Amino acid sequence: MRTQIFLPFILFIFIFLLVYPSFSQNKDSSFGEITEAEKNLTIYEKDSSAPAVVLYEKGETFFIKKKGRTYLIKNYHKKIKILDKNGFKYGNITIPILVTKDAHEDIADIEAITHNGDTKSHLSTDEIYPSNTESGILELKFTFPNIEIGSILEYKYTFLSPFYYNLDSWLFQDEIPKVYNEYKVSIPLNFMYNKLLIGEQELSKKEVEDVNGCFPMPIPNLYFSCDAYTYVMEDIPAFKMDQEFMLGPSNYISRLDFELAQENTSTGSIYYTKSWKDIDKRFKTDKDIGKQLRYKGFFGRKIPDRLMENENTMEKAIDIYNFIRDHYTWNEG
Repeated sequence: MRTQIFLPFILFIFIFLLVYPSFSQNKDSSFGEITEAEKNLTIYEKDSSAPAVVLYEKGETFFIKKKGRTYLIKNYHKKIKILDKNGFKYGNITIPILVTKDAHEDIADIEAITHNGDTKSHLSTDEIYPSNTESGILELKFTFPNIEIGSILEYKYTFLSPFYYNLDSWLFQDEIPKVYNEYKVSIPLNFMYNKLLIGEQELSKKEVEDVNGCFPMPIPNLYFSCDAYTYVMEDIPAFKMDQEFMLGPSNYISRLDFELAQENTSTGSIYYTKSWKDIDKRFKTDKDIGKQLRYKGFFGRKIPDRLMENENTMEKAIDIYNFIRDHYTWNEG
C-alpha cells in the first residue's frame, strides 16, 4: 500500500512490510508489550522531579543497495513514561525529513500506541500530518491519543534515506532522563566514517563485530564485509537546557557524531574529510559558521599576540591568567 501526501512537491511515504529485529533491554522488549514494572512506575527515583522518563530507546542503521543507489535504513523504537501533567508535551512527536529537488527521505510503517494500564489506544494513520519548516525541512507530526498521567507512549518507524553520506548523529541524552538507550550501526568497509562521542556521559557497552557479505560490490556476486557497532548507555540523566553560560546545548549534549571521510569505489577513492581536524578547518572557512568561530571577543582583542603564540599550552594558560590578574580588577558584580 502506498500513501501520497501532496505538498508543493509530491512526497511518497512507502508503507512496506519489513522484518524487524527484536528489541532487547537485557530482556525481550517487543513493540506493543510493556512490563508490570513499567506500568507501576509512578516516579523515577534517580530524578524525582522528572515529568517523564524514556524507558527504552533503540535505533539500528544499516546500508542497502537499491537500483544501483546506496540508501541508509534506520529502524527506530521508543517508549516514554508520563509521570505528571508537565510530561504531556512529550506526546507531541516530530520527525524531520530532508527533501531536495533531486531526492528525498521517506518514513515507513509508523506505529504509535498509548498504553493506559491494559488499555491500548492506537494512532490512526490519518492523524499523521506533514508540515514545512522555514529551513525547507519537511516534518511529519503526530500526537499520541488519550494521554494521561501514568501513560506509556510507544512508537516505532523505519527511515529510508538516499543521503548515505549524511549519517545522522545519535542522541543519547535529552531534556528528560533515559533508562536504556542503544544504537547499532553497520557500516560497509568501503565507507570510512569518523566517529566522535561527545558529552560527559560514558558508554556502558561498546562492541564491534565483523559481518561478512553484508553489502554488494560493483562486481556481481561479490560483497563487502561490514563493521557492526553497538553502543549502549544506561541511566542517562536529563540534560539541563538552560544552564548558565552555556553557548549552545549541541556543544555539550551526549551524542555520537559521524562524518564520512572516504568512499572506495570501483574507479578509485573519494575523499571527503580526513580527520576531525579537517572538519574543524572546514567549519572555520565556512562563510557563515567560520565568521563566528574566527570572531575575536573582548579578551581576544586585548591579550597581546606574544602570549597567544606560545606553543606550550600550560605556559600559555599561566601567562594569560597573570595578564588578566595584573590588568583587570573584579568589581564583584
